[in-house]
Amino acid sequence: STLTLELNNLKREKEDLKRQFDYNQKLVDSLSQDLVREKNDKNKILETFKSMRSENSILLQQVRSLSNRKITL
Repeated sequence: STLTLELNNLKREKEDLKRQFDYNQKLVDSLSQDLVREKNDKNKILETFKSMRSENSILLQQVRSLSNRKITL
C-alpha cells in the first residue's frame, strides 16, 4: 500500500516535471523566435536608416548646387 502511494506520487511528480519541461521548452522556442524577429527588424531599420542617410546626403548636395546656381544667376 505504501509502495503504491509512493509510486503514484512519483508518477504525478514525473508528469508535473514533464509539463514544466514542455512549458519551458515552448517558452524558450517562443523567446528564440522573438529574438530572431527583433534582430531581423533591427537589421531592416538599420538598412532603411543607411538608405535615408545616403538620400539625405544627396539631397543636401543638390540643395547646395541649386543655391550656388541661384547665386550665379
